[in-house]
Amino acid sequence: MAPRLTRFLAALFATVALADTLHHAEERLRKQAEGS
Repeated sequence: MAPRLTRFLAALFATVALADTLHHAEERLRKQAEGS
């Protein structure tokens, strides 16, 4: 694979992982807000 493609895939994966983490954090905060 071309290094540029590898770098693109790595950046894409990191972006998806970050978005997923933020989504889960948002859900946790919402549940805490509802519970209090």
